[in-house]
Amino acid sequence: MGRGKTIDVEQRSGQFKADQFYRKQEQKTRGLKRQLSITEVCDKQKKAKTEKLVFIEDTVKMCFKADIPINKLDHPAAATQDVFLANCLFLDKATGSTVCQAINGSITQYGIEYNNILGLVSDSARYMETCFGAQNVLAGDHLLHFQCWAHQVNLYGDIFMKELKAQNQFVVKVKMVFSNAIKMKSVFVWFLQEEHADLPAILFPSPVVTRGNSWFHSVLYLNDYSDALIEFLGQYENNNASAEYLLEQQRDPVAWQSVKLQMVFVADSCKMLVELINKLEGSKFTFSHLLWHELEALMSVLNTTSVVKREELKQLLCGCAQKSAMKLAPCTTNNFFKTAGELLHAAIAALSLTPDEKSVRTQFEVLPLFSSLTSDKCVEGYLYLHKVVGATVHEVMGATVREGKVCDIIQMLMAIKVTNSAFAGPALQTIWAPVSSVDAERFFSQYDLVLTDRRTRMKEATIETCAMLSSHPPDYEKDTKIFVWNCALHSASDVVFDLCACAHMTEGGEEGGTARFCEDICRT
Repeated sequence: MGRGKTIDVEQRSGQFKADQFYRKQEQKTRGLKRQLSITEVCDKQKKAKTEKLVFIEDTVKMCFKADIPINKLDHPAAATQDVFLANCLFLDKATGSTVCQAINGSITQYGIEYNNILGLVSDSARYMETCFGAQNVLAGDHLLHFQCWAHQVNLYGDIFMKELKAQNQFVVKVKMVFSNAIKMKSVFVWFLQEEHADLPAILFPSPVVTRGNSWFHSVLYLNDYSDALIEFLGQYENNNASAEYLLEQQRDPVAWQSVKLQMVFVADSCKMLVELINKLEGSKFTFSHLLWHELEALMSVLNTTSVVKREELKQLLCGCAQKSAMKLAPCTTNNFFKTAGELLHAAIAALSLTPDEKSVRTQFEVLPLFSSLTSDKCVEGYLYLHKVVGATVHEVMGATVREGKVCDIIQMLMAIKVTNSAFAGPALQTIWAPVSSVDAERFFSQYDLVLTDRRTRMKEATIETCAMLSSHPPDYEKDTKIFVWNCALHSASDVVFDLCACAHMTEGGEEGGTARFCEDICRT
């Protein structure tokens, strides 16, 4: 008996020591981010998808038994259509001519007709404008250059980073404090948990020059955590030179007050800017018909806010507003988004009780997807859509547009598609037009590579594999309009360009051309 009892005690003692060891290991790594492998990412996504499907099925069964009418919130018509990869090209040198040659080679390889290409999606680099000019000669005047609005709006924010020098220097020093300091990060997370329970125990979001919005997120973090950070650095023993600089800054009342005021200014004045960039960087839902209204609202806020600030901050906001106005200057693509917003934004469309037919005819000439319809058909379809939207807003919902309660324009278009598919199809395709090029680099974010040096050292075959894993297979039952999509890796020697197709929900392919394109991609 005694021996058995001794063995039992020894076993429990060993289990206790093992639990204690793993508990200490977990505390050391708590709050730290680790590079996930592709297998872990896929397993995580598969588990999340399975749990989501189980939850949806249980919810539907519950509502069915309780006789509760339900509607599909995440309707495929409301989401942007999946993009699938057709080709991946690697260029040693990125110029307008080399990019144009690469794109033309892919177009020729797949036998794509230029009249099936709607637009070139890229950032706003000058060499891409040169490339678009050359492509426009070959494809025709209908070709649109969809420059990444997430990138362009982020350029507004660069004014704050350049002009608020004290704030920017503070951000740089904080980044250097935590650079390659795993132990320090772990201790800081523990410090926040123990000493500042009112703040979430999260690490400083390190800003990256090539990632839009990252500088703003860093400033917003420091606006809440700067006092806790300074307190931590004052207690930490092994501080580096950057930490000593921050402590010295805090000891100077004038310098510290200036930095704090600039943090508050960014947090108060740039909230709408940050939110808009977040919307543009996301690609789950359509945004092209809402873009122009959001951009004009941002410019209006910048102009209005600048009146009530101090003189130096007023000049900063005025400069940002002027840059915003320059980006909204009339051009072919800007006219496309402006017209799409005026015609297909539900709130704006409902404000007009009786649309002017002459004005509507002129506006539809700007939208190339309606080129196959006569002006009479465009006006007829729009007047019917306007009638449905107005009835939904003012009668069914019993609310005014001023209250912010407007109908979903996509649901309206799907409803009238039964009676007027010739108009509803091009209208849906117009709404699904891309507003940014972030999808081209989405796989870097998906596999946690975007903030590491690995993104510039990956092999070409690995990059192509990652791009294929993050794309979607084509759907033969959906018509496609081709977009030429480009992706820059921001490295010295590697630039990737991929040709993608966006599926649109219309009934069947146009003369079979786009359907054959899907089959060719599937076989390669």
